[in-house]
Amino acid sequence: MRKIFSSVLCVLLIAVHCFGQGQTTATSTGEGDGTPFSVMGGFLIVFQGRIGARSGLRFVLDTGATHSTVNRKLAQEMRVPLHPTQVFDFDRSVPMESGVFPDVEFGPVHVTGVGMLVADFTRLSDFANGVDAIIGSDLLSLSNFSIDYDAQKLFFAPVQTNATSVKPRPHPTVMILELRVQDCPVDLVVDTGVEGVVLFEDRLRSRIPRLRTEGTVGDFTFGRQSRAKQAILPEVRLGARTADLKVLLMKGPHGDVLPGIDGYWGTASIKARRINFNFATNRLSWQE
Repeated sequence: MRKIFSSVLCVLLIAVHCFGQGQTTATSTGEGDGTPFSVMGGFLIVFQGRIGARSGLRFVLDTGATHSTVNRKLAQEMRVPLHPTQVFDFDRSVPMESGVFPDVEFGPVHVTGVGMLVADFTRLSDFANGVDAIIGSDLLSLSNFSIDYDAQKLFFAPVQTNATSVKPRPHPTVMILELRVQDCPVDLVVDTGVEGVVLFEDRLRSRIPRLRTEGTVGDFTFGRQSRAKQAILPEVRLGARTADLKVLLMKGPHGDVLPGIDGYWGTASIKARRINFNFATNRLSWQE
């Protein structure tokens, strides 16, 4: 199992300093003809977009990253003023930089005055080579969208809100999926940037003291630094389907980082033909 930022799974979760004084506005038209994408490494969705005057840039779609991030090389070429900031890793804060970019455009989505993190991608992941930006859920959640694997296109549509039907979400820029593991609810971040299913073992065992696993193997390196182990979890239910599930178990972050979240659910794991993200209703659906 792999993650776009595989050296530290949670490196983009929470920024603890402001990103600058830019004011963000966003517009989105209908689905149209769709935005073509390619699949890298068997699971990463790569598509083209624009930042400022730079068009034809390579973007990675990553719903598991709460903050979009620009390659430092591109930020320096654009001469965007950068400011020090910090993000949380599992057990420590990590110094990074941030900047306010004039505008970002992908498909029919156009956002102005965008504050984004800035990082040297070559130091974070082998999968990020040649990538100009990671588009996280802070920008993706501004528009409902679908991933059509058959057509290899992304379809974006404006978020339609209804004050009487939309419920507030505890994690406003990520989508949460509930699994039933041995008849206990487990909440996972829906993540297009991870190859499989990653669970925080300490949180899982706290929630399910008599957790049963099969085929557990020894520790190995996940990405460049993090340690994890593979296991089979019997009796996992997703919707109406119950099956044994191969997962990656690793130590979770401190309790104040992603509270109530038990791991990441990689969308590539279901082999769907099309996946639909509706942020107005906080609903995920797919066609197999």
